Amino acid sequence: MEREMLERALEYADLTSYQADAYLTLLEMGYAPAIEVGRESSVPVSQVYDVLRSLESKGYAETIDREKLYVRPCDPAEAMADLETRGELLNDAAIAVRERYEAPVRMDSRVGVTKRAETATENARSLIEDAETVVEIAGTFEQLESLEPALRAARDRGVVVRVSVYVGDAHSSSAIALNTSSASPGTSKSW
Repeated sequence: MEREMLERALEYADLTSYQADAYLTLLEMGYAPAIEVGRESSVPVSQVYDVLRSLESKGYAETIDREKLYVRPCDPAEAMADLETRGELLNDAAIAVRERYEAPVRMDSRVGVTKRAETATENARSLIEDAETVVEIAGTFEQLESLEPALRAARDRGVVVRVSVYVGDAHSSSAIALNTSSASPGTSKSW
């Protein structure tokens, strides 16, 4: 991996750009006086001591006080274990996001069986009044006409309303009612 990419990766691991550069320089130099790390990296000499002490507090470096301050990189096992854990967590999160995106949308739906058409219409009206997102309904023209106020109210609340009209054969009353309204077979009535 090129130094620039490695530096960027260390910045993703919560190191500042100065810390990342100083750490990579320190890895190249090994044991060295702090001032030399500052000269070999992009860290301003006036900030090199603070940067190296912050690397020490994060477990990346160890400082040694002698006649001048020396520094050496710590065994990267502990610091890199944190990086690896973060990488695994981010990878797992990316997989989970993709899976959730690709999973079908679960919608709350109810199916019931009734003997009387009026009961079905009343149940539908109740569900329409409770709807928050989408209402999809199919019925005869008469059934839908009786539900029109509830469907309009749902639409006014921002609910998406989709209606399908059941049209029987040409001799049924629903077909005649549909044909005598402003809508013709095969067209939709917008509520």
